[in-house]
Amino acid sequence: MAELFPEPFRHKSRFGLLPSFRFPFRWDWEEEGPEMLEATQLSLSEDNDNVYVEAPMPGLKPEDIKINLENGILRIQGEKKEEKKEGRRYHRKASYSYSYMVSLPSQTDEADPMARYKDGIMSVTFRKLPERKGKVIPVQKD
Repeated sequence: MAELFPEPFRHKSRFGLLPSFRFPFRWDWEEEGPEMLEATQLSLSEDNDNVYVEAPMPGLKPEDIKINLENGILRIQGEKKEEKKEGRRYHRKASYSYSYMVSLPSQTDEADPMARYKDGIMSVTFRKLPERKGKVIPVQKD
């Protein structure tokens, strides 16, 4: 008896042997899960001079993005809505929404950040303040 799905088109899942439609569709969501989560996560990094925040926001334009900095908390939000009608039968309505919030390190200079949007990635760069040294307070005798 001929097999319904030849070997290259099958994969094993928790439900048993299922067809695997890898292109153009992806049904093997168990394999795809962690990579999909990593693609939408905020990245916070630093070097000796700067603190870098990167947030993936594909499909947006710079005017669709709002950045707010208040009390050491950076909020990056973006939203795009589109609606397309062609005739009486075809109607498409879609929206994209991203929202990120991160607490910045204490030595970050919030006075003059630089924001740049390129290739779907929103990058915000902050300069670091010089490191403060602790101060010893002498105790006086009465």
